[in-house]
Amino acid sequence: MGCSQSKTETISNKSIEQESRPKSIQSCSLTNKQSDRIVEDCIIVWFFNDTSIDIKIEKAKLRHVVSTVKIFTDHDAFINYIINIRIERIFLIIPSTETLVESIQNLPQIEKIYVLHSSFHEIDNTIDVTTSSNMFYDIDNLSQQLETDVELCELDLLIITASASLSNDDTTSTDAKKQEALFLYVQLMREILYRLKFESNAKNEFIKFCRLHYANNFEQICMIDDFEKHYRPQKAIWWLTRQCFVWRILQRMQRTFEIDILYKLGFLLKHAHTQLTNFQENNSFMPENLLIVYRGKTMFNDQFISLIKNNCGGLLSFSNFFTAHTDKEISLNFIRRRLTAFLNTIGILFEIHLNSTIRSTRSPFAALDKVHGDEQIEKDGILFSLSTVFRIDSIKEFTDDLIITIWTVKLSLVADDDQQLLRLVAPLRSNEIHANPLLD
Repeated sequence: MGCSQSKTETISNKSIEQESRPKSIQSCSLTNKQSDRIVEDCIIVWFFNDTSIDIKIEKAKLRHVVSTVKIFTDHDAFINYIINIRIERIFLIIPSTETLVESIQNLPQIEKIYVLHSSFHEIDNTIDVTTSSNMFYDIDNLSQQLETDVELCELDLLIITASASLSNDDTTSTDAKKQEALFLYVQLMREILYRLKFESNAKNEFIKFCRLHYANNFEQICMIDDFEKHYRPQKAIWWLTRQCFVWRILQRMQRTFEIDILYKLGFLLKHAHTQLTNFQENNSFMPENLLIVYRGKTMFNDQFISLIKNNCGGLLSFSNFFTAHTDKEISLNFIRRRLTAFLNTIGILFEIHLNSTIRSTRSPFAALDKVHGDEQIEKDGILFSLSTVFRIDSIKEFTDDLIITIWTVKLSLVADDDQQLLRLVAPLRSNEIHANPLLD
């Protein structure tokens, strides 16, 4: 199948572990020791050089944003920790020290740098103007900005895999082989997941895992308590799309391919897939002819060329459950905000065409307001199942009203009997039901 492309002109040397227990959540069941393992995509690293100040309350407020907050008073330990981070995205908080910024600002693992001052008169006028927009004078304003920035970052971390079209002459190159291998790996994990047999204690094993890794996060422990008491299979999507530990663990797992987490979370993913299938079969949301939804993303230009542009006509899959919107402006605004913060990336607008005559039992989708039973929740949001596969129909460059160049990538949902998809995934399929190895 061909693809059209066009262009238009237009308080130690180590991290400080100080805790605060808010009164509103003292009743939550807490464990004594938290694992050092990081189970979310984003972390906060704070270099705080005034050891005379107690920052327990400030740390608790930052933990409201992300679970892992590392605080350093020693410069060398601080730098070494950052350098050794390879997977997580770092949100960095520093005092007004120009040399500190210069030594780390270009590290790829750093998402954003914030300068936190104790009072206005301590502002360092020598700091570069690009950093000055991220200066704060109290923890509350900083926390609010962090919440926004972390959410945007997490939405942009959605992993994409691709497989070249059958007519592509470059399928034997090393890059093409790596891309197809990753595409197959993601699809294999999906096939395995839906064939696993989950015992009655699967939820308890997941809860035990969460309690260990969120032991010092009182807010999330309360949510874990709520999950333990009230989770039901018919509420899987509600939990999956809620901004809490479930969503963040899943986001990371689909980016890092930590298989043990996949097994622990698998029961919930299987329940969510079943929910989506039931809603799709009821045909309670699909218009008669065609629905177009949008999803925004940014990436480096070389990634875009290798992963998308060179695979026009081929297959593309988002590795996670993901939401797209009928309102195009939501996705465009997301792209604009990311491009403003990261000038060396390009914007991608995925234009997803859903034909009512093509139904995929393998990749169901549904309107979020129908799933939640609440019209106030993501009114225009469409939730797609794990590792849904699309075809890249066309790629077009355009300039929006704000003179920002964005690439529109037209996608169409691939049917279950698509020959290219069958060629790839048929060898992965089995009718066997497998026991979960983590529950033996």
